[in-house]
Amino acid sequence: ERGHDGDEELGGALDWSSVVAALPGKTEEQCRIKWAEVGPRDEDWTPAADAVLLDAAKAHNGHDWHTIANEAAADDNFAPAFSAAQCLERYQRGLNVEMKTVAWTTEEDAVL
Repeated sequence: ERGHDGDEELGGALDWSSVVAALPGKTEEQCRIKWAEVGPRDEDWTPAADAVLLDAAKAHNGHDWHTIANEAAADDNFAPAFSAAQCLERYQRGLNVEMKTVAWTTEEDAVL
């Protein structure tokens, strides 16, 4: 869900000082909150963006999602810019083969 866990969730890969400079009268916090409302959504992921994300995630062994998001954002095939949280969520829920193929038992579900 968008914008639910602090600044890292709200567009971590963007240069917020540049955004604020382009929007006189708006604070960084206001811009981050608005971005969470109007920024990229799950349906904005393309096969090309998925490939860029996978490459960046592999390069960093699936760790340091701010770096992964920033590296992916530098690629022309990765548009629009997704936050670190969006990248992590996409990787965990849609791209990580290990996460997708693990079977859970009813007992494990209950413990979780």
